[in-house]
Amino acid sequence: MYGLMKWIALALVAITPLSAIAITNASLFAWAAANLPQYFGGTPITGQTQEFDFRYYPGTGNYLGVDSDGGVYVLGPATENVLYFAGTSASFAPYVEAWETSQVKSKLPLMRAMSIAGNWGSNVDGFKNFPEAFVQSPLISDNLNWIGIKLPIFNASIADPAVRIRYRPSSDTNYANIYSFDDADIVNAVTKLKQRGFKIYLSMVLSQPSSDQSSTCMTAQYGVDLHLLGDSQVPTAQNSSAWKYQCIDPAMWWWNPSHPSHSENVAIFWSTYTQVAVYYAKIAKQLGVDMLALGEETDRLFITQSSARFPNNYRNELSQMVSAVRRQYDGLLTYGQQSFIYWPHPEWWGLDNKASASLFKDLELDVVGISSAFPLVDSPVTNVLSVAQLEADWSAAFRNYIVPLQANNPTTPIIFSDIGFADSVNAPYAGVSQSGEAFVFSDANGNGLDDGMEQQANLVQALFNVNEKFDYLLRGVVLAWSQIDTNPGAALYDQTHRGIQLHGKLVEKVITDAYAHWKNVAP
Repeated sequence: MYGLMKWIALALVAITPLSAIAITNASLFAWAAANLPQYFGGTPITGQTQEFDFRYYPGTGNYLGVDSDGGVYVLGPATENVLYFAGTSASFAPYVEAWETSQVKSKLPLMRAMSIAGNWGSNVDGFKNFPEAFVQSPLISDNLNWIGIKLPIFNASIADPAVRIRYRPSSDTNYANIYSFDDADIVNAVTKLKQRGFKIYLSMVLSQPSSDQSSTCMTAQYGVDLHLLGDSQVPTAQNSSAWKYQCIDPAMWWWNPSHPSHSENVAIFWSTYTQVAVYYAKIAKQLGVDMLALGEETDRLFITQSSARFPNNYRNELSQMVSAVRRQYDGLLTYGQQSFIYWPHPEWWGLDNKASASLFKDLELDVVGISSAFPLVDSPVTNVLSVAQLEADWSAAFRNYIVPLQANNPTTPIIFSDIGFADSVNAPYAGVSQSGEAFVFSDANGNGLDDGMEQQANLVQALFNVNEKFDYLLRGVVLAWSQIDTNPGAALYDQTHRGIQLHGKLVEKVITDAYAHWKNVAP
């Protein structure tokens, strides 16, 4: 009993200044099981009474409970079967929080990461050749330790509910058409990167065969925008104005439960999606891939709770997919969830916090992945903001979104799984603003730097500074870099147009310096 009383005593000593710290009962139970297995080890039985939330541990015969006032009690052989008051849950908060932080950091040491995108544009040739020059820039060769690669997969049309890998036929040389990577190209690229010591993050991304779907509008051959898949409501201006809903014939929307083919098609979709996920899981295992994402930004599919907005959820189908993948792959699993879910008005994007917020816990994923940026300003920006101004904006985003997200997933690392800012003055308001526009030098503040490039660099610098102030709450920031420019025309396009590409811009030095610093930070 001495050991149990020792930790109780520790929790009651000098805790008063920290008594305002709040922890959940689940966090307390998890901490006790991990740190005191001799008393609270094994699989517990969960119980709830009007007064107590408790766990009973059959292996030791002990109970651990928290009452409605936050009092922590122990009963069993450890207390000679006398109900013992151990303190308040707040009194244990410093120990619980320190343990949770150590769990996060041990699961995922800092990722110094970037993404080289998927099988489109100059990557079509780049992945086949994978030039040595790509990994010889100072940023990549000296300071990165993770590289992300996107794996396009397809639900090609409304007529076909199956998810498929879609290889490029030799006759199609139009790089505007998107295909899956040839397996040999994945093996080639990952093998070369692993030989140089990089960790690899592969992410499956449901894609449309072509960015131009106008010829199939309102037909069964239309390729639906990935953000809409899974929605039980027919996409309309009211729930999908941000995405390409206008070409969907409502009569063909088999995701609607009233559609005669709903059950059959939904079953086909998830069965084939799981088959594709397992296929890539086997390749990932073979190549020693370090992290695999089951999807990105398909947040009407990746919902595990029912809500008024989404009465149907896909928790069973998703859980089956996760189990099937884990049987083949033992690396880290994640998903790239849109940040909009945590904004004040997710409904503006047709999403719902209640349906999505517990996804990572419900599926027991290893890493919380957040795709796209949080809102930093409320209105369009017309001038370059200082790093200090942007630090204030990022700090608010951390307090309002990242800190609560970590509290909801206390032992799970969080990363920005895909984030990019265009070299645009308006990027703090709309991250990809002006992407694709011809580059025209602009220097309104007269410091000799292009305003858009300066804004892009300041945004990323401020993000890195704030993440450090929050003790690296983000364990990784997977920045959109650029494609592998083996094609001179593609390289020239990147140099003459605005966009999220980072190579050759002011922001490249910001990232190089930040990651050089991260190398000296404790994991």
